[in-house]
Amino acid sequence: MSRGLREEFRKIAERLENEARKTVEARFFQEAETFAAQDRLHCLKLAGNADLAITKAARHYDLTVLGARAHDDDPETRQVRPDVIALRSGKPVLIVPGRKPGTSLGRRVVIGWDGKRAAARTVGELLQLFGPVDEAFVLRIGPPDEAADYWSEQLCAHFARHDSVASPVRRDARGSIARTILGFCEEVGADLLAMGAYEHSKFSEDVLGGTTNDILKHLNIPVFMAH
Repeated sequence: MSRGLREEFRKIAERLENEARKTVEARFFQEAETFAAQDRLHCLKLAGNADLAITKAARHYDLTVLGARAHDDDPETRQVRPDVIALRSGKPVLIVPGRKPGTSLGRRVVIGWDGKRAAARTVGELLQLFGPVDEAFVLRIGPPDEAADYWSEQLCAHFARHDSVASPVRRDARGSIARTILGFCEEVGADLLAMGAYEHSKFSEDVLGGTTNDILKHLNIPVFMAH
């Protein structure tokens, strides 16, 4: 391809990008008109790889809200991966499915509990940002285990210290762990799922699959995630 033709394609791409940016910006300010605290609204112009740009911005805020698998069919530089942003930013992420959300959020919560660091971090962030919840289910997927059940009960006591009601629940995996978790959320009418991001390498999560990836692919309620 000649240099002149490459330059022409570059200009076309820039023009399309600018038009898309202006559309998003106009929609932002349109929605912002109904928001009371105008001084807390900021329109940030980010450039470069989507994950890296959003990760850098996320470090300056309490919470990042993302659509589920945003731009999943776009080139890699424009894909937005919530689990990666939670991992690299050190801040929690709320992933919202495409369908219209319910009227409540964080009132009836399922905790995907495995006793690991990321899940514990998620619970702490949840209680800090959402305050007391009306009802929580500490869901453990796996066979009977007295020690694991004991610590699930301790987490419920932790919720009680934060003026929240929580119940321990154990389920055997039916199919994948992710399907079992989402099925339980539907069963109890949860308005939020809280879980830790992956605890092993991102490479193995992408190549071999995992609970985090499966949850994000089949999301039917908002998911609150931290690492």
